Amino acid sequence: MKEEWITSESMGNYSKIYQRITSGVKTSKILIEWTEKNILN
Repeated sequence: MKEEWITSESMGNYSKIYQRITSGVKTSKILIEWTEKNILN
């Protein structure tokens, strides 16, 4: 039971980290697009 709990706990942490990474990538893409538009204009 303890091993299963540890596994689900670590999976929860991994999914949180993954969500942070994906949201960070989305944010950086928006920032890059915004800067490109402003530099071109």
